[in-house]
Amino acid sequence: MSHSKQTQPKKNFSLYIHNWNKNAKKYINTCNICESKGYSLVILEPSFQDQNIPSENRAIYNELIKILKPLELDYLGRCDDCARIHDNSFNLKDLKKEKLKLPMDEFRISIISSCNMRCYYCHNEGNNTINKLSIDDIELLIKNASDFNLKSIRLTGGEPMIHDDIFNICKLIKKKYDLKIGINTNGIELEKIVNLIKCGFIDRIVVGIDYYDNKISKNSLVGLCSKEILNNIIVIKNYGIDVSISTVYDGDYENLKLLTNWAITNGIKIKILEAVDNIISNNSSEAYIDARNRIIKYFNLETKVDSIFNEVHGYINNNKVVSFFHSHCRIRECKVCEKMHLRVTSDGKLKPCLLNSDTEIYYKNGNVKQNIIKSIKMLGIPPK
Repeated sequence: MSHSKQTQPKKNFSLYIHNWNKNAKKYINTCNICESKGYSLVILEPSFQDQNIPSENRAIYNELIKILKPLELDYLGRCDDCARIHDNSFNLKDLKKEKLKLPMDEFRISIISSCNMRCYYCHNEGNNTINKLSIDDIELLIKNASDFNLKSIRLTGGEPMIHDDIFNICKLIKKKYDLKIGINTNGIELEKIVNLIKCGFIDRIVVGIDYYDNKISKNSLVGLCSKEILNNIIVIKNYGIDVSISTVYDGDYENLKLLTNWAITNGIKIKILEAVDNIISNNSSEAYIDARNRIIKYFNLETKVDSIFNEVHGYINNNKVVSFFHSHCRIRECKVCEKMHLRVTSDGKLKPCLLNSDTEIYYKNGNVKQNIIKSIKMLGIPPK
């Protein structure tokens, strides 16, 4: 599916705007989808000439109407053409032509928003209310995703292991649809995890733990102690399951060094995450960059940067042992993030962006397949 960009006059470049008055650029709209450019209708309003520097406004107006046509954007930053096509004209012929697929061939599904811990930094996959998905909700989503190269499901929460139907959900995904299953967990519900492993339902597990030796394993008011969770991780590993650690760096380098050393010693990969916050910057935080550099130096890691997600990975004897996951949200790497995953919240919303509620779609409202298509098309649209 394609459509032509908005036709522009031949003279589409202005030295005045480019070199002398870059302030004028804020009145140029650019479509988030097709990247067409046009001037904002604000410059046509009478009040535009009544501001503090009317002579500058007149110069901006005269330049913009010479090189561009008017362009309105909707709340998703789309021009009229893109909005019409994306909202009303999806069909399977378009899908096959564009070869739309889920990022990483995976849904990241928050099956429940509740948790048995209360971590201060948790974004809860964008869940804002207490909800959980039923097994029928999940099957409806899976059945309508067959055209999008769906190969695996990552179950998250909240804490997915406290869902009262977790066994049957995993059984459905694995036995009926033959999809791979990954689970993000805090590692508390060991008995349930082992039961799923013995049934052959789980392919990989990521256990969140922030402290090497603490009364509570994560930055939470409730939970098990670090030693119990580390022991649970060893139990899981001994079943031959792909298990790794995910830890959020909170500024305590000595703790991070001890936890990383434990992971390397026990042959368990560790992912060191930069916390997602509301700060927008050109770089990761200085504290996170410093910790990354110190870990690399202390463990004498050979480093490689992957070309897809721009992440740094550390190797020992050609074996990946540490991965550093910086906050893509902080530096607005939206075009990188769009390749990572499409989230599904516990109240049934497809969520292309963690921070952009405007792009959320309730997948059960209307045509489920078309809603999935819309969500895939909206991946990478930055939050306001």
